[in-house]
Amino acid sequence: MRTDSGTEPVRSSESATRRRRVADWLAKGRTQSLLIVLILVNAVVLGLESYPGISAQWGDVLATLDRLLLGVFVFEIAMRLYAHGKQFFRDPWSIFDFIVIGIALVPDSGLFSVLRALRVLRVMRLISAVPSMRRVAAGLLSAIPGLGAVVGIISVILYVFSVMATKLFGERFPEWFGTLGESAYTLFQIMTLVSWSMGIARPVMEAFPYAWLFFVVYILISTFTMLNLFIAVVVNAMQREQAAESESGVAEDVRALRMEIAALRADLSWLQAAGVLPRERPSEDRMTGKSSEQRGYRATSDATMGLSRIMHSEAAPGVLLMLAAGLAMIVANSGWSAAYQSFLDIPIVFKVGAFEIAKPLLLWINDGLMAVFFFLVGLELKRELLEGELSDVRQALLPAAAAIGGIVGPALIYALINSGDPVGIRGWAIPAATDIAFALGVLALLGSRIPRGLKVFLLTVAIVDDVGAIVIIAIFYSSTPAPITLIIAGAALAILIAMNKAGVRRLSPYLLVGVVLWAAVLKSGVHATLAGVLLALTIPLRGSTPGQLSPARQMESDLHVPVAFAVLPLFAFANAGVSFDGMAFSDLAHPIPLGITLGLLFGKQLGVMAVAVILVRCGVARLPQGANWWGFYGVAVLTGIGFTMSLFIGSLAFHDGLPVKLPVDERVGILIGSLLSGVLGYLILRMALRPGSAADSDEPTIR
Repeated sequence: MRTDSGTEPVRSSESATRRRRVADWLAKGRTQSLLIVLILVNAVVLGLESYPGISAQWGDVLATLDRLLLGVFVFEIAMRLYAHGKQFFRDPWSIFDFIVIGIALVPDSGLFSVLRALRVLRVMRLISAVPSMRRVAAGLLSAIPGLGAVVGIISVILYVFSVMATKLFGERFPEWFGTLGESAYTLFQIMTLVSWSMGIARPVMEAFPYAWLFFVVYILISTFTMLNLFIAVVVNAMQREQAAESESGVAEDVRALRMEIAALRADLSWLQAAGVLPRERPSEDRMTGKSSEQRGYRATSDATMGLSRIMHSEAAPGVLLMLAAGLAMIVANSGWSAAYQSFLDIPIVFKVGAFEIAKPLLLWINDGLMAVFFFLVGLELKRELLEGELSDVRQALLPAAAAIGGIVGPALIYALINSGDPVGIRGWAIPAATDIAFALGVLALLGSRIPRGLKVFLLTVAIVDDVGAIVIIAIFYSSTPAPITLIIAGAALAILIAMNKAGVRRLSPYLLVGVVLWAAVLKSGVHATLAGVLLALTIPLRGSTPGQLSPARQMESDLHVPVAFAVLPLFAFANAGVSFDGMAFSDLAHPIPLGITLGLLFGKQLGVMAVAVILVRCGVARLPQGANWWGFYGVAVLTGIGFTMSLFIGSLAFHDGLPVKLPVDERVGILIGSLLSGVLGYLILRMALRPGSAADSDEPTIR
């Protein structure tokens, strides 16, 4: 029995109506007042639990009441998630409430016993629940940039007066003004009005009668003037926040009106599908001659193109990766190194019956979160193969062949340097990858002078590099497979393929089977990240109706931000913590880091350039549109930025069951090679592509 496809709009309309009703109920004044009362009651309960006498007599009652209140809060968050969907996570206050309640749900025993004290954070939900408190908090947060300028002014004033105080009073009062640092600390005390009169100023004035001029002028400038500046910045920010809140109310009304219009359109579509109303021909645009359906489909298609999305946010992920890696190296070489290592070694166990996955946090990041990254790579790969740059063989020939050359070149250089070391040779694939986030970040620094053809070429090379890395990991860095779990993984993959062939368009069945596939691949001995690629290749790329966003495109759009701004920075922070303790400069000449550095810096560019020169000179391919040979060479050098995938392959080559300890950390070579490739590529491109040079000939000659 077939289901009438016309009922789907009605279901969508009913679902939107139910969500709207829930959202209206949550936004009612009575609901908000009840929530505030419950938060206050919870605050009192948590406070009473801190008194030993009350806790001993009424502890069970207070604990039960606390659990009931927590249950109400969880229900409220669940209703908000249902009502607002993905819009929930676009509101910072909603994310704040979600995190606070999430912390309260973490078990407060064993390793997480310290979180018992954090349960009181639930009381801070008053900040988001009470509008006036929310405006004050938002104003303070939005005032941070302005406060930073005020802090800068105070720092300059403090420095100037510290130098003066050291010169004036340092010899007589060395305990307060003996050095620049001591003077700065003393003046900071005076600025906060801590024991400045009787404790500091008057003793100094006894020796220097006119010192009062110094102190009075300093206090007037630093304390009273700066305090007024602070207040002015905060008040101004609060006024802006209140105005923005008023505008957001109007925007919310417009959004609600749009939802009602969408519901009416869905009902109209159902009536037309049922034959109650005649179908209307799509209206054509007088200017373009295109129908509204064509324009809608084109707009949806353009908005979800991965290439355009990456180009519009190309700098931020690379900067964030760089900051995460830098923070990891700072922490690993500071007094926090032990805490950093303990953080990565936190044991996390998932157990269902006899099935158990027990790994430290580092491996959950590398095997779990990186599977999400490879899932996104698989989605982009499928799109490019079927509809993107790789769908046209002639167009894809140059970047695909250049990428293969960029894999072979560094691998050969590394293998030549480490040919006599059976342990070192395991890392031959480390310099073979390209980090697209870093590479595009470098291109972003050059602005509009970079031709679009070079950007497309670099993106395509990176995608083919990722495919090569996936194949290399599957063949060379997976252990002997376990037959039973491999059979389970094969069965899960067969189910995914069958669902694709049957026309299943809902994402939830794919994701559910995908979790089983990931767990089976993890236990099979094949690296778990490959499950992400296999799952991605089975998700439909086309929607059930023309103009509808397909499941694959929807997932690619939803995952881009969390992967770029959460998964990859967390991976970088967990894997880039290189300790330089005990490392000598001569260690850089060790074959392993030397092979990686030379492979990334020279092997990548030589492999890419050699293949490109041969194909272009033979007339088989042409350079990217708008590019000359120097610009192309600069991009070839940028392919030597191998940060993320190189770190990942390095963790597989040297840290998973290695029988001996390496004399030097291979990550040093990755960092040096990637840094040199990025700097050199940037300089070459800056010299080769001056403003206005993007329009170079499409058929440059080799000179």
